[in-house]
Amino acid sequence: MLCALLVLAVVVSQFVPYILKLGTHFPVPPFPVLLFVGALVLLLVWSLIRRRVRGGEDVTSSCVLALTVLLAVVQLWFAGSYHFVTGWDSGTVSEAAWQIATTGGVPAGSFFETYISTYPNNLFLTWFATWCMRASVALGDPSELGGQLVFVALNCVSNAVTCWCVYRLVALLANGRLALMGWLLAEAILLVSPWASIMYSDSLVVGVSGAIALNYAEVRLWLSGGAHRGGDVRHAVSGRPVERGRVARAGAPAALGRCLLMGLLGVVGYDLKPQSAFVLLAIAVVEALGLAGSVVASLRSRRLPACAGRALLCVAGVLLGVLLAMGATTLAEASLGIPVDGDAAFGPAHFLLMGSNEERLGTYYGPDVDFSASLPTRQERTQGDLERYQQRVADYGPVWYAWLLVRKAMMTYSDGTFSWGIEDPFFDNLMPGPSDGLVRRLAQALYLPDGALCPLWASVSQALWLATLLLCALAGLRGHAGDADVRGRVVCALMLTVLGLTLFEMLFEARARYLYSSLPVFVTLAMLGLGRLDGLVGRRLRAAQGANVTRLARGRVVRPYGVRSESRSVY
Repeated sequence: MLCALLVLAVVVSQFVPYILKLGTHFPVPPFPVLLFVGALVLLLVWSLIRRRVRGGEDVTSSCVLALTVLLAVVQLWFAGSYHFVTGWDSGTVSEAAWQIATTGGVPAGSFFETYISTYPNNLFLTWFATWCMRASVALGDPSELGGQLVFVALNCVSNAVTCWCVYRLVALLANGRLALMGWLLAEAILLVSPWASIMYSDSLVVGVSGAIALNYAEVRLWLSGGAHRGGDVRHAVSGRPVERGRVARAGAPAALGRCLLMGLLGVVGYDLKPQSAFVLLAIAVVEALGLAGSVVASLRSRRLPACAGRALLCVAGVLLGVLLAMGATTLAEASLGIPVDGDAAFGPAHFLLMGSNEERLGTYYGPDVDFSASLPTRQERTQGDLERYQQRVADYGPVWYAWLLVRKAMMTYSDGTFSWGIEDPFFDNLMPGPSDGLVRRLAQALYLPDGALCPLWASVSQALWLATLLLCALAGLRGHAGDADVRGRVVCALMLTVLGLTLFEMLFEARARYLYSSLPVFVTLAMLGLGRLDGLVGRRLRAAQGANVTRLARGRVVRPYGVRSESRSVY
């Protein structure tokens, strides 16, 4: 239902003026047209895959893995040919990381000390960027741009991890053909996107949510395999039944490792980009509700659930991963030696206040920043921001504030470029390299707002994104038998992730860019929606064919719709 409302908001947004709207600086076709074209293309590709793709699971998986690696190398070559130092927060972090890598620290009383005290959430990103700079020096390229190239390489690796996790997750939840379709969609969105070419956290953590969801699905499969007798567990790609006893025997060490990895990825992803960890929070909510139901059932039956021991092992693994990651990130941030003034930090109340400004539609708003900075202590800042937020909402009234939230949702979900080039100054150090480089000239034509091919790139990106949202809306259709077990819980966690992400964007500071880190969630839901649509259409066609056969058996000829039929013998 939520995704359906988001699709409706995107279609309506074509007729609503708002700030940062895609197509303001260059022409793009109407959003409903792009939605139709994108959905038509995806359906045609799916029809081709459904009819033509054959082969065993090992062959398919090996080919997808090889192509994933190959495309990551191609993307690195392309993005590495035009990557550049951008402005805004990314440029600030990059400059500070270069100073730390080459001189051992930032100058006392520098702008970066004030910046990182205000936004301490970027401290771990700075540590990460510093090691990229050091790696560049060790590799023989002692320049800030060389360190950015190392970061770009990691972005490409993250993209490859995203596509592979989408493939494996969809294969686990649906089938191999849908998994191949999901892989193609993820590759298409990420390959045409230029976000991998700059140093920032959005593109670095895009693989985190997919990796967490995939590991959760595998762990849930293990728990289900040992929870009860009867039924079957199906192979992730082939769909063939797998013996539950074999799953239970082989899964304990692997499940513990996967839970440990989930905890590690959740904390690291949160420290780099909080939105990437929403899927772990959603999993915790789904499992907590499931645990509550199991406790009630146990009290009624007066016996423990069959998988209680395994569930405790998984919880311990996740908690251990969280604690280890928290300790590691704290040590990493402390190793930078940058003094952080705790009283200067902007907390959640500031971003809640900034998310309520109408002048910039919940995006970065200078007067709100100045107001928060004018309050000397963190406690006073939180109180002052909350009071100003409450006063602003009261002045809006419930109807106008709701309309503000709807317009924020339109702005956030109606941009398939994920706000590329919106931050100011974005093109700070523009596209370095030979002036006659073919790749550089192509990248400028595609990704600069005044580039000749920018409308084409933006239209393709928008069509793919809107079609993905439309298919996500179909994922909530009535499921199949057995969804209460593995598939149902994973899908519920993914949908809850989208809900949490949407609420976060509507209440706090908003950007279409903040959705980028959750692309694996959207693509996976889109493939499940495509599977639901395919199953629904297939059932309708089979029912219609069955009805035709019945009518023919009764001696009636079925004519096209609108043409009167006549009763006559089939002989």
